[in-house]
Amino acid sequence: MMRFRLVLPIMATCSLLLLGGCVTSTSYDATAEAMGHSPELLADRIADCTKRTAATPGGLNELRQEAKLPVGTSDATVAETVCRRSMTAIAKGRMTYDDLLSAFNGTPKPIVYKVIQGR
Repeated sequence: MMRFRLVLPIMATCSLLLLGGCVTSTSYDATAEAMGHSPELLADRIADCTKRTAATPGGLNELRQEAKLPVGTSDATVAETVCRRSMTAIAKGRMTYDDLLSAFNGTPKPIVYKVIQGR
């Protein structure tokens, strides 16, 4: 479980970056709402998250090694899976701004674990 905690800040950083950098609660809600009503926007955000994760020096390799067991996917698809699950949860309202911040601050709420694990 300790190794899994190291992945959460990476996932949260990627999510925050793709939502526009310094995200406020209001802009988070607006982006989540827009993704919820636009499958094309959601797909674009997932692709952007995956690309940013892959471009992070050492980030993808660390993410693959640390998250593949909890995520339940192969090394080749772990970044896309984490991005897809987290962005879909945001779009559907399952992961709130406070939930995402909890992961970013190193004290993730249980919903963050559930989302990443696909539950």
